[in-house]
Amino acid sequence: MKRTISLLLVSVLTVLLMLSGCENKSQPAGGGTSAPSAYLEDFRPRFSTGTAFEEIAGQNPLDKAFVREAGAIANAASDEMLEVTLRYGDYWRDEMSNAFSLANGAASSDQSVSLQNEQESWQLYADDHLTLAGVMTGVRQGDDTQKNNTNALVRLNLYRTRALALYEYYYILASSASPGGEASVPFLFQDDNG
Repeated sequence: MKRTISLLLVSVLTVLLMLSGCENKSQPAGGGTSAPSAYLEDFRPRFSTGTAFEEIAGQNPLDKAFVREAGAIANAASDEMLEVTLRYGDYWRDEMSNAFSLANGAASSDQSVSLQNEQESWQLYADDHLTLAGVMTGVRQGDDTQKNNTNALVRLNLYRTRALALYEYYYILASSASPGGEASVPFLFQDDNG
């Protein structure tokens, strides 16, 4: 148990430290994506067999906007970074709700029951995880601003990972029902600056 908690803390702190070094980097000439932060490395599709959803997840507008805004902030442990991280955590929570509605709407009745049960279980897990993260950052970090930033980033990543998983469910269900075999993922957030 102590090892698990230590690994959780190391992961959270690593992400926070990497965000502090975020820079706006141009996209490589080959068309690939540049990942200025470990934040973008958190999610891996679970059920997709091809790369189409991976591309959709990797190019979502929220990640692009968050990395741009976070990269413009000089101090990752600042109140300004806290405000940005909390705001994007709220955006991801809204995306999670949207993705759940879409996936639930595309699901059969049996799939819908399973999806609702999984979402309820996930919410219990998330509540416990956020409580534990708050306790652990309180023990390990003395500065309130740094604690708050770390906790906000843990919250953002929880919602982000769950939203993308739910969008993946939707993508698979909608793709299997569409004549062309590929669906689009309608993110709520639209980045007008990117």
